[in-house]
Amino acid sequence: MQEPVWVVGRVVPDTLTGGLNDQSVLLEGSREASGGARVRLDLSRLPTFRLFPGQVVAVCGLNPTGDALVAQSIVTHMPPPARPPDEAPAAASLVVAAGPYTTAENLLYEPLGELLRTATALGADSVLLLGPFVDAEHADVQGGLLDVPFDVVMREQVVRRVALWQADPGNAHRRVVVMPSVRDVVSPPVFPTPPLAGLLDGCVPERTSSVHAPASFAVGGLRIGATSHDVLLHLSANELWRGPTPDRMAALSSHVLGQRSFYPLFPPPLGACLDTSHAAAVALHAAPDLLILPSNLAPFAKPVALAPEALPGSTPAKAAGVPDAVVAVNPGRLAKGVSGGSFAHVVVVPGDRPLHERMRVDIRRL
Repeated sequence: MQEPVWVVGRVVPDTLTGGLNDQSVLLEGSREASGGARVRLDLSRLPTFRLFPGQVVAVCGLNPTGDALVAQSIVTHMPPPARPPDEAPAAASLVVAAGPYTTAENLLYEPLGELLRTATALGADSVLLLGPFVDAEHADVQGGLLDVPFDVVMREQVVRRVALWQADPGNAHRRVVVMPSVRDVVSPPVFPTPPLAGLLDGCVPERTSSVHAPASFAVGGLRIGATSHDVLLHLSANELWRGPTPDRMAALSSHVLGQRSFYPLFPPPLGACLDTSHAAAVALHAAPDLLILPSNLAPFAKPVALAPEALPGSTPAKAAGVPDAVVAVNPGRLAKGVSGGSFAHVVVVPGDRPLHERMRVDIRRL
């Protein structure tokens, strides 16, 4: 009698151009262990699952005929390990925004100016600005209607506004973190995206940081994992699932944590600009307190369990020392069409409860 076995592999579709469906899912082994061998994955006995191309999973099942692995259970989530112990912030206030920072009808960057004024009014300790800043999809950029170089637009409209805001004595203690996007014409169109080196001259150096996309960093003791790429939109278009979906946005966000990657989808869709030679820079090495995932999907702020409740056929695993949940946030786009969009205001209040229970996130309209 055949005994069930555990195997680990990557989910792939049976054709290069086709998406996943119940009959097209293959499990691909590693080159080292199996030379990249593939076997069809029979999902008929699983009442629930959430799969997408490129997802690394562990499957327990049988292969009675030699041409299909009949899955009995599947592990889809192995969240990142906890960071070395450090103190969680007693209190914090953070404003998070994602570009575009100007409306579709001009390049005056009025939404950016309003955001900075609002950050002061809210008493934010830090401001996190995610690209795009000079958007490749803006009509004036696409149409070649600018009479100045792109970097001049960046310096005059973005850097100058931030520098003037920082020069206000009331903002002397506020920190600014800047992350580029693949849609920025002032940075290489590749993901992971290098920092905006040299373009932030004029800002206060000790209070301004330029990080690559994606990145993990700390702001006021708050551990943040952030990307500027729309991984949620890409996952939502390629995910195959069965069973109840109580919260789709939380489920999509959990894939980033469960796969320990800011971009776990492979192959990527056209325009994703993913450079696999720098895959290590996309890895999520430690569990953050706050996970920033800007997207064209509806803005949200939700606690996401690092080890979701085990369902039949979908068994997550949790590393020792990892907190129960992180807070995932999609701040939306600061400018949408000819009007203002949205941003997020994150507040951590003092207390003895776990950090995600002391964190409040307001999605605010501009």
